[in-house]
Amino acid sequence: MLASLVVYLKPRTGVSDPVNSGQALHAAFLSLVARVSPRLAAELHGGSPTKPFTLSCLQQQPERHPEAAPPASSGVFWFRVTTLTKPLFSAVDEALHGYLSTGESIQLGQDASFQIVSVQTSSMGRHSWSNLTSFSDLYELAKAASEITLQFCSPATFKQRAKNVPLPLPSLVFASYLQKWNAFSPVKFERASLLSWVEDNVAIEQHRIATTMVSFGRFRLVGFTGVCRYRALKDDTDRLKALNALADFAFYCGTGAKTTMGMGQTRRLK
Repeated sequence: MLASLVVYLKPRTGVSDPVNSGQALHAAFLSLVARVSPRLAAELHGGSPTKPFTLSCLQQQPERHPEAAPPASSGVFWFRVTTLTKPLFSAVDEALHGYLSTGESIQLGQDASFQIVSVQTSSMGRHSWSNLTSFSDLYELAKAASEITLQFCSPATFKQRAKNVPLPLPSLVFASYLQKWNAFSPVKFERASLLSWVEDNVAIEQHRIATTMVSFGRFRLVGFTGVCRYRALKDDTDRLKALNALADFAFYCGTGAKTTMGMGQTRRLK
């Protein structure tokens, strides 16, 4: 099961810097999961470096579809969490609705306290970042399109040994998605042959990207944002279908490093 939930919050105390909130949301998320399943929270904190969730940073202005009504209050913030497994979705959904029913505050860092006012999971609502689907549906509905356009909405970067690579290279982008797909999906792709095909046949056709610095307190990372269009140079129906499924999966798994702390938020445009 794949889920993208948008959580709306109202501040109960002052918010000094909502944009650089990835670490604070990460800590709050683990505490939230621990309320329902301490064992699962411990697994998320440690365990495999390939995590079954992503988190955005805290956002001050909710994004809405053009036809949607404005939010009830201009003081509403939001963040997004995605889950890649059914047990984690169940735990997160139960925990969030527990906070909703009790009105208990959620703490972000030392100074900021919030009340959860609503949770959106359906694409039928006003927010374009929420949805529910499954790995099997992504694969079955994937086309064999030779052109893929991705929007990198928060800074993304890739770890390569001791260095970071803030570039949307096809081999790095699709390897990032493939790693998480094969870790959590019942439908597996053959990693070596697919990545070899991507390396030889997928090119950047056009891009509009810029780099920005992301601070994590004791260290900083350079990441890229913007839009990149990829094109497969050779037709191969099976591999193109896999590539398109991975591009659709980017909405849930994010791109590159630190996706559990706000980086790599991604969606497909075409």
